[in-house]
Amino acid sequence: MGPHAAIRKLSLLGVIIGFAASVPAAQLKEARVTQVVKDVKLLPTGAAARPAAVSDEVRDGTVRTGVESRSELKFTDQTLARLGPTPSSVSPKVLAT
Repeated sequence: MGPHAAIRKLSLLGVIIGFAASVPAAQLKEARVTQVVKDVKLLPTGAAARPAAVSDEVRDGTVRTGVESRSELKFTDQTLARLGPTPSSVSPKVLAT
């Protein structure tokens, strides 16, 4: 095997490893609200806060729960995040890192 073939194989291996390592993080960047109890707000990046509802998508922003409130998020890989009362908030970007 010549040096060019070895470099191509190593480059391809690097791309495959990089892609495989990025898949779990990518899956935690998007979630769906599956439970809302009392005061739960979505705080989209660059937009005003609004009440959360079951089936809302969460991509860029934060989910915040109020006093005696809770919420549940299901991510694309079926991971669940359960948020209890204030001060509980979660951002899919934080979970992905």
